[in-house]
Amino acid sequence: MIKEAISTCVILLCMCILLSCVNKDYPTEEVKETNRFIAEELIQQIKEELNELQSVSIESAHIQAIKKGDNNEDTTIQNRFTQYNDSPFVMYQQFETTHSSANASEKLTQVAQYVTKELAYVYNQQSDVWMEVPVELREDLNLHHDPKAELQQYLSIAEEYSHLIKVEEFEETDKEYELKVEGAGMEVRSAVVQSLELSSLINEQQSSDLVNHMEIKELEFIVSVEKKTNMINRMDINIQLAMQHNGDQVDMYLETYLNVQDFNKTELNGIPDDIIENAEEYKMELGNME
Repeated sequence: MIKEAISTCVILLCMCILLSCVNKDYPTEEVKETNRFIAEELIQQIKEELNELQSVSIESAHIQAIKKGDNNEDTTIQNRFTQYNDSPFVMYQQFETTHSSANASEKLTQVAQYVTKELAYVYNQQSDVWMEVPVELREDLNLHHDPKAELQQYLSIAEEYSHLIKVEEFEETDKEYELKVEGAGMEVRSAVVQSLELSSLINEQQSSDLVNHMEIKELEFIVSVEKKTNMINRMDINIQLAMQHNGDQVDMYLETYLNVQDFNKTELNGIPDDIIENAEEYKMELGNME
């Protein structure tokens, strides 16, 4: 507690120095260095809070738009994810994904699961039943999602680019800090590649290939941090890529929005008895659980 209070005081002091530098038109390098110090202090505090994560709800949207002349192609993935921990040995996860594009009808995937040390009770969307699955098979079925790891990956991007971060404090609400990375070209290549991968729209190899063949016109990467909890409130990422193809301009836009809610505010009261009693045994031939 004392350590957190000291860190908060240091951040507030640096914010005052930063505002003073801006008002007095101090050298840009001094402003950048102050921004970097504040950002690194905030990121360290967020990391410490993430280590204590027990329950969280995350809503995200990943929107990709490709424009070539008069042709437009849009793809949207929306996710709703909830995780509650009763203890290190019981966990509940609920995951809902909506995938839509111009070439395909909207697809809704729902997954829910309770996990213990030995077993996972997994909801099968196709047959509308709960299934008892050995915990070692759960990841093979692509049912495992780690919200802490996801938030840490986004945070690592901000940390990698702390030298470019602008820190803003919203005086009108006095509730949030905003860490913003802006850039273009090869300077922000790594951030763009990682953001594309995290969007679930394309895989790691496709992300690298895409950035290798297209110009990075713009990156805007924003992390909003709640002062009271030192926790990520929102993520906003905007990317614009461009290239020439057969004499035509091709533009690609990616927008990612992520809201983090109910951080450590919900408790799990064990696994419902009816799920334990009525769960069917998982059979390998059932294959895909979607």
